[in-house]
Amino acid sequence: MKKNLIISLSIASVMLACLYAITVMDIISNVKIVDFYSANIRSSLFSSFLTLSGFLFSLKTFIIVKMKEGVYDNEIYKDRVKDFRKINPSISHYGPLKRLGHLLFFTILSSLVTSVFQLTIGLTKCWPLIYLCIGSAIFSITMFVISLFYIKKNLDDWFEFLEENSRKLKNDME
Repeated sequence: MKKNLIISLSIASVMLACLYAITVMDIISNVKIVDFYSANIRSSLFSSFLTLSGFLFSLKTFIIVKMKEGVYDNEIYKDRVKDFRKINPSISHYGPLKRLGHLLFFTILSSLVTSVFQLTIGLTKCWPLIYLCIGSAIFSITMFVISLFYIKKNLDDWFEFLEENSRKLKNDME
C-alpha cells in the first residue's frame, strides 16, 4: 500500500515540477496557468472527482464481496496460498483483498479531497495553491489507475480459476 502511495506522490511531484519548470523558464507565466485553470479546468475537476469518489464509494463493497467470493474463496486460490505458506508461513489468505480494500478507500478519499480542493482553495488566484489543486488531481488519477490495475489483476485470477474449474468439470463429465 505504501508503495502505491509513493508511486502516486512521485508521479504528481514530477508533473508539478515540470509545470513549475515551464513557468521558471518563462515559457508560460503563472498568471496564465492560474487564469486557464480558473476558466477551464477547475469546474471540470470538481465535478469529475466528486463523481468518481461517489462511484467508487458505491462500488467498493460490491467489488470486495465479489472478489472474495470469486477469487479468495476458490479452492484453487486456497491451494495456492497453502503452497506459498510452506515457503512463508506469515502469508495471509485475505491479505491481498484487505490491501485492495485499503487501496480503494484511499482512492475514494483522494478523489473526494481533490474535489473539495477545487471548490475551496482552487477559487484563489494564488499559484502555489492552484498547483496544489492540480497536483492533487494528478495524485488521484494515479491512485485510480493503480486501483484499476489491481482490480484487473484480481479479475484475471478469477477468470483463470473459472477456466480451470470448467476444465475440471469437463474432465469429470468424460
